[in-house]
Amino acid sequence: MARLQRVFIDTSELFPFTIMDVLLSLSEDFLFAWVWTDEVLDEWEEVIVRDGQRNPESAALVAAAVRTHFGQHRIAPDLYRGKITDDLSPDPDDRVHAAAVIYGEVDVLLTRNAPRFAERLQPLLAG
Repeated sequence: MARLQRVFIDTSELFPFTIMDVLLSLSEDFLFAWVWTDEVLDEWEEVIVRDGQRNPESAALVAAAVRTHFGQHRIAPDLYRGKITDDLSPDPDDRVHAAAVIYGEVDVLLTRNAPRFAERLQPLLAG
């Protein structure tokens, strides 16, 4: 069996929650492998609570379920955390995601924020 494309879904694409649900379902059905980091899930959890779409307990349960059911696709922090540099994105909050994409063997970056990512990520961009 061929390797599934490894897709990193930026936090911007995980809203509204129904979109996240659809993307997780597609990954569960083996159309692609959703690769993720602790940072993207933490950011999602923070934003969905701040925007009033989930309470903290509900958001924490969803994040815990993702960690459990998609744990095999977590990008290990030691692959990217030491490689975060200013040139990866003009947005300091996106640099960690950019480093994970570059060093985590990602095939596709799904984002609405393409301008926030460095030129070397442009071939991976979708969204």
